[in-house]
Amino acid sequence: MQFWVGYAVSETARRPDHEVDEVEWVPITHALDRLTYDDERGVLAEALAMPADYAVEFDLEGLIRMDGAAKAEAEVRERKDREAQIAAEATANAERAAAESIERERKAKEQAEQLARDTAERAKKQAQEAAERAEREKAEAVARAKADAKRKAEAAEKSRLDAIEQERIATEKREANKKHCAKINNAAANALLACGITTEQAKAVVSAIAKGQIPAVYISY
Repeated sequence: MQFWVGYAVSETARRPDHEVDEVEWVPITHALDRLTYDDERGVLAEALAMPADYAVEFDLEGLIRMDGAAKAEAEVRERKDREAQIAAEATANAERAAAESIERERKAKEQAEQLARDTAERAKKQAQEAAERAEREKAEAVARAKADAKRKAEAAEKSRLDAIEQERIATEKREANKKHCAKINNAAANALLACGITTEQAKAVVSAIAKGQIPAVYISY
């Protein structure tokens, strides 16, 4: 890097870039406090130590031409920087748009896959619930059928037992009535025997009366 002592004949704005954060003209006495590196402070100190009448010969017209060329170069550089910045921004925007598009597609794919998984899981669950419900209903139907069969069997058995009991009672009643009638008939036959008829005749008379073969005569049982 080279340093020199000179005079500013004009100013040309320079936009900050990756090399320069800020451009500012300051008095030379103030610059010493703002320098960072020791070697640059030394160069500035040498400049300050020069005699006040130190003369610098320069070509004014040449400097003006150089200044014009510098301005033109600065404009070209500024235009190129601006175009580069626009291109960089366009590239960044395109990359960002592409990244956003990829991200949207990824999210859409994930959502579609999740929806498919949820749908499959829901269908599986519904099928399982339907199978369990069908099995439960089948078991309930079998249980109802068994209960109905048992109830019918019990009812049939009860009816059979009731019929047997009724027949037993009826038989007992018939037997009791038969015995009662036989007792009455025997009593009547014995009474007839006392009247002087034979046993066979007494039985025949009692039988005829019991069968209603003799008018106006009956046996009260």
